[in-house]
Amino acid sequence: MKGIVHRLAYFIAGLFVGGIVMQHDSLIPVVVLGGLTGAIAAWDTQRRQS
Repeated sequence: MKGIVHRLAYFIAGLFVGGIVMQHDSLIPVVVLGGLTGAIAAWDTQRRQS
């Protein structure tokens, strides 16, 4: 359960960062960038814990 919350938090943070970086009217690049950022951060965190 905790991992899901962490992933969601990373995803939301990634969305905000992506929105600031892109400054785009289109949501698609923001969602893609946010998703990638969240996935990488979550994977990196899991790797460090194990």
